[in-house]
Amino acid sequence: MSHSKTGKLLPFLFLLTLLFLIMEIAAYSMTSQGAIYVFTLIKKRSIQIPFNVFEGQLWFLLAQLALHIVYTLIIWLEARLIGHLFNYSWSKTCRLGFIIWFGSTLTVLFANQVFYPASGFALLTASILPPLLAMILMIMGVILVIIFATLALATLLKILWQKSPALNIVVLLIGCAGYLLFLDLTKTAMADTLATSSALPNVIIIGVDSLRVDYTDFGGYQGDQLITPNLDKFLQSATIFNQAYTALARTFPSWTAILTGAYPIHNGARSNLAYQVPLQLQDTLGNLLQQAGYTTIYATDDRRFSNISHRYGFNKLIGPKEGANDFVLGAVNDLPLSNLILNTRLGQYLFPYSYGNRAAFANYKPEAFNAMVERKLLRLPKNKPVFLAIHFCLPHWPYTWADQVYTTSMLPVGLYTKSVERADQQVASFIAFLQVNHFLDHAIVIVISDHGESLLKPHDRIIDKGGYVEGPHSMKNVFTLLDANSIRGFAFDTSYGHGTDVLSLSQYHTVLAFRTFGMNPENVAGHVKATVSMIDIKPTILTLLHLPAPGSDGISLTPFIYHSQNKIITPPIFLETGFTPDSIKGANINIQNTLVQGIKIFKILPNDKLIVKPAMKAEILASKERAVIYQNWVLALYPRPNQLIIPVLVNRETGEWTEDLTSNFAKQSPAKLMFAQLKELYGNEITYVYPNS
Repeated sequence: MSHSKTGKLLPFLFLLTLLFLIMEIAAYSMTSQGAIYVFTLIKKRSIQIPFNVFEGQLWFLLAQLALHIVYTLIIWLEARLIGHLFNYSWSKTCRLGFIIWFGSTLTVLFANQVFYPASGFALLTASILPPLLAMILMIMGVILVIIFATLALATLLKILWQKSPALNIVVLLIGCAGYLLFLDLTKTAMADTLATSSALPNVIIIGVDSLRVDYTDFGGYQGDQLITPNLDKFLQSATIFNQAYTALARTFPSWTAILTGAYPIHNGARSNLAYQVPLQLQDTLGNLLQQAGYTTIYATDDRRFSNISHRYGFNKLIGPKEGANDFVLGAVNDLPLSNLILNTRLGQYLFPYSYGNRAAFANYKPEAFNAMVERKLLRLPKNKPVFLAIHFCLPHWPYTWADQVYTTSMLPVGLYTKSVERADQQVASFIAFLQVNHFLDHAIVIVISDHGESLLKPHDRIIDKGGYVEGPHSMKNVFTLLDANSIRGFAFDTSYGHGTDVLSLSQYHTVLAFRTFGMNPENVAGHVKATVSMIDIKPTILTLLHLPAPGSDGISLTPFIYHSQNKIITPPIFLETGFTPDSIKGANINIQNTLVQGIKIFKILPNDKLIVKPAMKAEILASKERAVIYQNWVLALYPRPNQLIIPVLVNRETGEWTEDLTSNFAKQSPAKLMFAQLKELYGNEITYVYPNS
């Protein structure tokens, strides 16, 4: 067999692989909103991109190219070795190479459809192949690939043995090392070792993004089959706060409020991607616990809009690599070949912006993120207590992941329900890891959702047309002015998303539960009806640890936790909205339109971080809705065009409401007191003038 002739096989295989790569990119570009997102960004040229952003993109391109080159070399080597084994002619070896290439490539496509059905490329192949047929063809292809690989490996070992037996050992060792690198080794048992020997308990906050309270059994879920059975079981022994609310129903401001114990107006985090330099972060929970001797960790599987940094007092940050490329590369990395290795240790190295990244929903595997966190936790020092804040983002829009196919025709409620079910399993797996590895032997565990979610369900808003109370100065077009869905045409008593409407309390209502392990005294299991805020978490944890709680707007909830009391007077709870482009005020969010509307407010810093332009602060503040919850009442201020601000007063118990604060209904309420409370917190941001009687 002529080496010069068989050498022509490699260029042909490279050409085929190059055509395959071009086809992957072209097909993906036609089906993916992520691609539209990136191409629009480039086309608009509305944002200055630092050079180091291109470095990350160059790494991505080189990684994709290297992956496809290695793929081609492996096929070429298999063909050469099998041809040598059977003493094929050069033409027969070339034909074998083409057969192996086509067989392997089809197997890659079938496997991508089976394991990543939400992939844009899988959606194309699924239009031709039903899932069962794709599974059968994949299995047949894998069997052929294994046969080819076995024959090639046997030939290689035979050749090496003839030359030098020692080389066989070297090859086997290299193969084992490669196998270990490729696999995601995650479950290293530590059952015989305590996670910490400290007298201080571990503090673990487990957050689930967008989890509605009424989708849990402890929150009153009314369905036939439980959606969160694992969380429900874990929290049977917890102190559960039935009426907990976040100050701003967006992830970054909510977590900042939790960690600072302060309202957004005091800590400075008034929107996602807020510029962090002005933020008041000196007395965060992370910093205070770090000073008390804790190893502090923050982990999340979506860092795009939540730039929690080391300034919050965290020794370690775990998650996909953050920065502008998290938006870009996390969105576009959806090619069949890279998908199949993405959720491995090798994939984590090659594609750091995609591994464990919930934002890259087409190839996100919940178990990959868990593995990333668990590996880091197992390496922690055993002589220090741990403060871990971990946030699972699976129930966030678009409510899908690698194993869950998404189409725009699907109803958001069904997709959301499935994502909550999968998140419940993901959290249960992580809690099991904590238990097996003794992190819960002596611990305080807080289970939260950063905010809720409105899903166009009836009564997602606390006002409807039937509860309206007309007054002497009522507006004729009040329903039009206060319709949260005028753009989409949905019902008046519903809304969509989170952080978009302060009267949609389903967006602000959060899960909040405390459970202690190995402490004296333990928490009292039960439900607390008092209205509390997520800013109460920081002072509560510090009180449980007998540490001072400086810089907190919240109160300690320890009387509820230890005594299950419901009679303690809690202060008013304040709410505000985030920045909300019109393009996200509906069920079917258009990424391209969102980008066009929102890009004017963003900039990329030289360190690759994406932030809201500080110059946009005044516009964002002027667009905010603000509200206060006091006893059974809510008073909200709605800004509308032409500097119009509409007050809305709601009795949560009866469902009655009005926008006329001169009405008898308003006069018999604590509206004046509530307005004074809003004015005291927000100061000059409140431009509305309370009407005279």
